[in-house]
Amino acid sequence: MQISTSIILITGASSGIGLSLTRQLLEKGGIVYAFSRRGMPDELKAEFPDRLLEFKGDVTSHQDMHNCVSMIEQIGRA
Repeated sequence: MQISTSIILITGASSGIGLSLTRQLLEKGGIVYAFSRRGMPDELKAEFPDRLLEFKGDVTSHQDMHNCVSMIEQIGRA
């Protein structure tokens, strides 16, 4: 898979493994939709403003997940 042409959704993106994976994928050129309850670190948003798209929500909420997927469908490749 070529990361630079991929759109990737990461849940739990604001900390731990999710944050680490988000950073790695952004560094490889991916477009990352970062789904988290707390929001993404400002430094990461500043470093990748055109490829990091943030969505605040709770992965256990059907409505939040539906809204996130709808946003991805509307925005597409940003």
